[in-house]
Amino acid sequence: MERETIDKSHSPQEISRHWYRFWEESGFFHADAASQRPPFSIVVPPPTNAGESFHVGHAFALTLQDVVVRWKRMCGFDVHCLPGLDHAVISAQTAVERQLAREGLRKEDIGRKAFQSRVSKWANESGGAILSRLRAMGYSLDWTRFDHDATISRSVREAFVSLHAAGLVYRDNGVVNWCSQCGTALSDLDVDSSETESGRLWFVRYLVADGDKRESIVVATTHPETILGDTAVAVHPADARHRGLVGRDVTLPVLERRIPVVADSAVDKDFGTGAVRVTPAHDPKDFLIARHLGLPCVNVMDERGILNENAGPYRGMDRLEARRGVVARLEQEGLLVSAIPRQISISRCRRCRAIVEPRLSLQWFVKTRALAEPAIVAMEEERVTFIPESWRKTSIEWMRNARDWCVSRQLYWGQRIPAWTCMACKTLIVAREDPARCPDCGAVNDILQDPDVLDTWFSSALSPYSSMGWPDKTADFARYYPNDVLMATPDAISWVSRMIMMGLRCVGDVPCRKVFVNGLARDERREKESNARGDAIDPLDLIEKHGADTLRFTLTALAAPGADPSPGEARLLGHRAFVNKLWNASRFVLLNLDGEIARPEELAGELSLPSRWILSLLQKVIARVQQSLQGYRFDLVAHELYHFVWRELCDWYIEMSKSLLAEGATAAKTRRVLIDVLDATLRLLHPVIPFVTEELWQKLPHDGASIMTAPFPLADASRVDDPAETEMGRLKQLIAGVRAIRSLYEVEPRKKIGVTVIARNRDDREFVERHRSPVLCLARVGRLDVVSANTERPHTIRHLAGDLELRIPMAGLFDIAAEMTRLSKERLMTASAIETLRKRLDNPQFVARARPEIVVEHRERWGALTTRMEKTEETLRELTGGRQSDGSVSLPEE
Repeated sequence: MERETIDKSHSPQEISRHWYRFWEESGFFHADAASQRPPFSIVVPPPTNAGESFHVGHAFALTLQDVVVRWKRMCGFDVHCLPGLDHAVISAQTAVERQLAREGLRKEDIGRKAFQSRVSKWANESGGAILSRLRAMGYSLDWTRFDHDATISRSVREAFVSLHAAGLVYRDNGVVNWCSQCGTALSDLDVDSSETESGRLWFVRYLVADGDKRESIVVATTHPETILGDTAVAVHPADARHRGLVGRDVTLPVLERRIPVVADSAVDKDFGTGAVRVTPAHDPKDFLIARHLGLPCVNVMDERGILNENAGPYRGMDRLEARRGVVARLEQEGLLVSAIPRQISISRCRRCRAIVEPRLSLQWFVKTRALAEPAIVAMEEERVTFIPESWRKTSIEWMRNARDWCVSRQLYWGQRIPAWTCMACKTLIVAREDPARCPDCGAVNDILQDPDVLDTWFSSALSPYSSMGWPDKTADFARYYPNDVLMATPDAISWVSRMIMMGLRCVGDVPCRKVFVNGLARDERREKESNARGDAIDPLDLIEKHGADTLRFTLTALAAPGADPSPGEARLLGHRAFVNKLWNASRFVLLNLDGEIARPEELAGELSLPSRWILSLLQKVIARVQQSLQGYRFDLVAHELYHFVWRELCDWYIEMSKSLLAEGATAAKTRRVLIDVLDATLRLLHPVIPFVTEELWQKLPHDGASIMTAPFPLADASRVDDPAETEMGRLKQLIAGVRAIRSLYEVEPRKKIGVTVIARNRDDREFVERHRSPVLCLARVGRLDVVSANTERPHTIRHLAGDLELRIPMAGLFDIAAEMTRLSKERLMTASAIETLRKRLDNPQFVARARPEIVVEHRERWGALTTRMEKTEETLRELTGGRQSDGSVSLPEE
């Protein structure tokens, strides 16, 4: 065939733009509900639509999903994989409120309708930026099914109304996570509780009312300002220390309000003094105690985090100012027993980073226990399996302990709660359609919709079926639900759990059969990637520098179970070199296709050892890659293919094929083997690095329009040749032994050396003679002698390569005196560097203050230098006094 043209290097950006456009325009991403192929559907957690917020964390999760999607498509499945955007009601509203603030405005100044219009415009622009990143990363999403906002709105209303009709949704006062800056309740998923700060644990004395002034009870608090909202002091019923105080009143410090001492088994009598404050409006556990015992709730904080009229003299103060005032008053009145320094856990809003406080407010809730019970049964029956399995137990435990789900948000942007109040007769109307009149009194004009919107996690919990057209019985829903797999991060287990609960309730089945939990991408400080902190890495920056394929391969290689990847520059550079290696190997193959090429069936005949070996090795790699993909071991997929391409195909087979191509008898079959191995390798790699594999595959002889619709390789057992692998292993060991000596003594690459191989039995000698040609070529050997016994040859280097012994004369190989001088200087420099690192690592202050990755880097460097020192000293000993009786220098076995 004619030689295919291929440039020496490639432009990843140009290739990716060209092929993504080709794939999308050709309809290769499209799922066909009428297809005869078996269906495969995957739930893709959508990235948050919060400005240019698509970061490496999103890229990591979606890359692994796309690996599965492309693999399944190549395996013959009709793949259903939809793009989506989380409406991110809090993030979107926060972003637009910041825009208004720069204009000197608030959302209230322009009104709800105008504000929604601005958020909608912003979301469209922001969403476009995210969608462009999904394309740049090469994600094979069915864009023809992308626009389904109207369907989702119907789904949300259907779910809410049906839950309300079943008595599973209610409106009531409850303690929620409250962000005073965003002015809304928050989901646990929107709260970051990873921070701590230096604080104090204050011990405060509550005096018994109407009793001896010496009678008191001591409680502890980290938030003295909320003492103002105490409505009781609770003790455990079995705690003998406080039994005599149960039923009596104590005087609330500062406000001097009488509150009772109550008994409740929820109190831990072994913690602290055994007595705890009950602040129902500012602690969810206290709220439950208050409900159980009929205690009042006193809210001392407004929606802005400012103390209200219930705070007495501290009204109008912010929390920290009031805290200082309350502590001063306690000290003044002699009620502050002690204050112990301690690290305090801080909860922050993930969007605005403001401190989140528990606060009593009127909200809509979903009864979680009723939804959790059938979900737990489904989990225990393994209708949903988890990878790793431990996450199933985590999900079940979360369901068993989950509080009722607050689903309302005090925002302008989002899915409005479908609830209205008739102002004429106060009837509450929950309906699928906007009511034209009150069903009770017939009023028309006095019907007001609830101002709150639904939690974005409510709508996203419905996404496995709302995206398929539910509540309508669509062809997509009938074919693709339940989904085959959902891939999620550890911090989204509560979302996965709610998705399972809602799926069973709304449509009668679990949303997916399998849940794979991958790690969290972290930054150089090992913290989770976060847009709110401003430390998130935009994948576009990495794509522009390294290419999408390099980034995808890096993320895939880092996806070890339980690992949280951090794709540093060194890894990216290493994997960029891998992509370039693949390009160069393909270029070699394509430039050597001139001349006859054997037909595939001709490979059944006699082949050269290297060809038999590489074909056998390929079958085992195919089997291991398939097994790793089935077990979601993406890291092993990357490892297998990296090693095969670089270490076996490029370093050995392609090098050996150069001489085989020059021999008339083997050239045609060698070309066929090169084509077949490269073709299979590109198809194995395609799910991970789709762009460069498509570019190269298109240049090979092929059937079909695209590699993404070509069949994924299957192992051919008839090609497995263990004897060939064994013999090739011995040959590689022999060549590597000579190369090791050349490398150790820095022999000039072009210089050919003389080698004597001592082979003590005839089979070994025949083996060496049989492979004389590759040894001469690949080891740069000028003269190769094969002998059966040791000969007295002084000043030689001795090296063991398995059962074979290599002898290489020093004469002319290198200057022994110069080599000893060089190694002596190297030893001094290495010793100095080791000592410098040792002093740093032995310094406790350095280890405590330096960033963890710097300490790790120092330790790794120290280990590498220590190993180098050992090798240098060993070589010096050999050159000076380590010679054998025959004058040779012994090197370690290869």
